Amino acid sequence: MAATTITITPVESNELHPLWRQYDGQSTTQPAFIEHDTRNGSLIADYSGEVGGGVPEDVWNGKRRRYSISPQLTCAEINVLLDDVAAVLREDADADIEELCVDRTTHSMGVYEVGDWMEGIDPCDEYGITADSTDDDLETIGAAMVDYAAGDGCTITGVSDYCKQLRDELKEV
Repeated sequence: MAATTITITPVESNELHPLWRQYDGQSTTQPAFIEHDTRNGSLIADYSGEVGGGVPEDVWNGKRRRYSISPQLTCAEINVLLDDVAAVLREDADADIEELCVDRTTHSMGVYEVGDWMEGIDPCDEYGITADSTDDDLETIGAAMVDYAAGDGCTITGVSDYCKQLRDELKEV
């Protein structure tokens, strides 16, 4: 069997967990996947922009094959997985790589709601949130929270609303 040409498009992102997407009003994240386009041999990682699980026709018809991956994989972990998948597909373009993709887990701390990540910490004391904090102050504080979490290998979500809620609760006291 002749080797298959596979062209990888690496994930380039400043986000720690670039495939983590949860749209407003949705209870789950968007599915993340590795996609092999059987027509041109391209290999990418992405998340579904479709709400409700729809897929494009060429995915439905198998021209582009999608393999589920964890949306909690880091950029570096995704790129290593792309390399591993490409190596298998170069040997056998029809190889079943689903298990290779599904079994890959992150070595980062993952993605958390900010309230869960802050458990045991008083964010008002730790970050200086007061009843008088402006929206600009909260934006700066939220960015500091996100940066600190990323340094710990974690992505936190819902930071803006969380900071505003804390401020509003302090105003009520």
